[in-house]
This record gives sequence, C-alpha cells and structure tokens, in this order.
Amino acid sequence: LADWRIETSQTQRINMFARVGELSYPDQELRDASTVSLGGGLTQNATGRFSAVYFTSAFIGADEADGSSVDARRAAERNFAGLQAGVQLSITSGIRVVNRISLVTSRYDEATALTSGDRKRDDDLVLLSSKLVWLINESFSVIGTLRYSNNQSNIDALEYDGFSGDVRVRYDLN
Repeated sequence: LADWRIETSQTQRINMFARVGELSYPDQELRDASTVSLGGGLTQNATGRFSAVYFTSAFIGADEADGSSVDARRAAERNFAGLQAGVQLSITSGIRVVNRISLVTSRYDEATALTSGDRKRDDDLVLLSSKLVWLINESFSVIGTLRYSNNQSNIDALEYDGFSGDVRVRYDLN
C-alpha cells in the first residue's frame, strides 16, 4: 500500500513499506483474513564481473480472521516476522540468476483444534529459491524457478518440506 525508497548513493537504496491486504481461500473460507505488515530493506549494487545486486529485508505483521468464530480465529489469526536475503547476478547481458533465502516465524493467537488443551501453533518456515531469467529480447523472457520449503511446527501434522518449480514465459508491454 505504501512504499518509501531513498537512494543513499548511486549503488545503495533503502526502502520501507507498509502493506494491507486480504487473504481469500475459495475452498476454505474459515482461513480468510485481513493482513497488515511493515518492513524495510537495503539493496546494494556491486561492480565487477557479474554486476551483483545484494538485497536484504525484514518485516513484521499480523493476520486477523474475517470470521468471528473460534474456529476462524484458530485457523487464521497470527503474528509473524521474517528476514530475507539474496543476490542477483548478471551472468550475461541476457541471463540473470537470483538466489534468495527467507525465514518466517509465525505465532498463532488461539489454541489449535489439532491438539488437546490450550496449545498454540508456532511455525518456523525456511524458503530457499533460485531463479534463472533469460531475456530473449526487449519484451520476452523465460523464467525458471526452483524452490525448497521447510516448515517446522510444534504440531507434527503441520510440518513439511519439499521442492517445487515452475517455468514461465513473460511478455512486457513496452
């Protein structure tokens, strides 16, 4: 919703942001929520062979259930915080590689229905991604992404890890 950027030098930028949004799950309305987050980051352009661009950011936020039932609050209401860091390398004038690591911790506000008692859900998510961008010409590009996700939770049924990937073709209107 709001972004603020300041160029501190020709090679460095600081950014701050505030975002408000709506999370909608068509087949799981119980999880629908309003979300708000605040954060900031630093981008540093380096000189050299690969014209590296280093970036890092941190954020905090909260989700509030759209529904007022206890089940909706259990499913959707949480506080979260995260860190992200990465690098973009220009291998050639038409090929870029972007590697990123993201860490997100989530603490849910209500006791979960998945366990007995008043145990609240706590998750720690690690995301690793590598993206290859091939700029075919001024308008067309092909983008391949490989991701690894690992979610550690205090509730065994919510732990997972795995790989995903995709290939996209992009056309930019110039």
